[in-house]
Formats: sequence, C-alpha cells, structure tokens
Amino acid sequence: MLIASDRLGTVTAAGVSAAIAAVVGIPGGSVTSLSGLVANPAPASLTDTPTAAITQGAAALTQLTADAARIEQFSPVLETPSLLTGRERAALLALLGAGWADAPDAWTTALAAHATDVDHTISAVSIRPLTTIQLFGSESFIPVYVENTLPWPVNVTLEARSGDLRLEVDRSTEVTAAPQGNTQVRIGVKATVANGEASLRMDLLDRTGQQVGATQYAEVYVRAEWERIGLGVLGGLVGLLVVFGVIRTVRRRRRARAQAASGEASGDAAAEESGEPGAEASIDSTTTPTTAPSPGESPEVSRD
Repeated sequence: MLIASDRLGTVTAAGVSAAIAAVVGIPGGSVTSLSGLVANPAPASLTDTPTAAITQGAAALTQLTADAARIEQFSPVLETPSLLTGRERAALLALLGAGWADAPDAWTTALAAHATDVDHTISAVSIRPLTTIQLFGSESFIPVYVENTLPWPVNVTLEARSGDLRLEVDRSTEVTAAPQGNTQVRIGVKATVANGEASLRMDLLDRTGQQVGATQYAEVYVRAEWERIGLGVLGGLVGLLVVFGVIRTVRRRRRARAQAASGEASGDAAAEESGEPGAEASIDSTTTPTTAPSPGESPEVSRD
C-alpha cells in the first residue's frame, strides 16, 4: 500500500498522522521507506480468479450501459429529451449502488424489471398494424394511427412509400401524437391506373431522422373504375327518373283531356235524349188526324 499526500491546504497534520497510524496498525503489515522498497523489491503475482458475483456484475454493467444508449437514441421524440435520459441515469446509478451486495437475488429481479421497462419505453411510440385497404376511387385518404403510451406528447414524422407506381402517396406528414392514446393521421393517396394491387410502407422518424418503432406494411387494392361505374349508374338513374316524370306528366294531361272530352260528349248525348221524344210527339200530334169513329164503324177500322 502506497500512501501519498499532496501539499494541499485542506490536509492537516492530524489527518496525515491518523492515516499513517491506520496503516501501521494493519495486522501482519510492516512499514518501510520508499528507498527501502526500491532497494529490496518483494515478488508479487496477480491471479485472475473472478467469482460468480463479479461476472454477473460485469454483464449487468454492460447491459445497463447498452440500455442507457438505447434510451439516449430514442429520447429525441420528446421536446425535452432529458425527461427520459434523466430518469434512465437515475435508475442506472440506483442499480449500480453497493447496497445490492447483500441482496443478490433482489438485484437480479431489479435488473430484469429495468430491462422490461426499457423495452416498453422504446416501443411506446409506434404505428398501429395496418390491415388490407380497399380504395374505391382515384383519390382518397388512408387512416393511419400512431400509438403513444408515454405520459408526454411526441413529435415524429410519418414516412409513407408506395411499392408500386400505380399508387401515389403523400410522402411525409408531421405528427404530434397525444400522450397515452392513438392519434389518427390521414395519408392522401392517388391511383394512377384504373385498378390493381399496391404495397404501402409506413415508417416513423424522429427529428434527427432515426427510425422509431417497427416498419408497417399494408396491401392496397385499388378499384378506381367503381367511381366511373357509380357515376354512370347514378346518371342513368337520374335520366330514368326524368323520363318517368315526363311520361307521367304527359299521360296525366292526356287523361285529363280525355275526361274533359268524355264529359262534353255525355252532356251532348243527354241533351239529345231529352229533346227527341218531345219533337216526335209534336210531329205526331200535328200530322196524324185524330177522328172519332162513327157509330157504324168498328174501332179496329177506325184505328186502321
């Protein structure tokens, strides 16, 4: 053991004496001067005999350092990255404390819990899995949901890429995802052909351009001709309604005219029927003589 003291104002003679007395009092130890140590070097050997605790501690330190680097890389999603990095640094110092020496099992449990917490933090911001999308029409929007389980809002960029020239999409969309919820993002798409299938790739990027979360893929089935078919069917229905209305109006007018003409004919017939009997009676009364039979004639002869 080598003891050295610098000429500092904070080192007192009493402190140096106490340090020397503590070294001299070590059982089995001896005191010598530096010149004596150089003149009579004692043989020494170094043996590397790591214990299980030392091996576990080294592995834990390596894992904790890697987890801290992951949190550091993920932290730009927040407006204030220290909300994540500061918390991780405090957890790292707590896990490296000497107080765990007497509780190795509890330390192992704490290390496992910390690793799980880091994984949850890294996966807190992601794109919800996309399902098969049916696109009816040449232009539309695809709803995409960004999930954020952190207690703070995050700022990310949603990158959309089409794997086929038949489908055009809005490439970049800035997103501010609300804390502990899902935020809907509408991606504009445009079909360049009548129909077909196209693949869609979605990525989240932080402000430094680093990817956040896993890449999501979706299959888009474009059915743009349905737009034209729908418009044609709608136009045909409108035309049929117009024609039906015209025909109905014409038939109604014809029916009204026919009823009016029938009413006039009925009135004329009634007038004729009421006038003809009177005329015949008048003619008969004027042209046919009505003479009474003579006493010598029979009634039949008189009628003839």
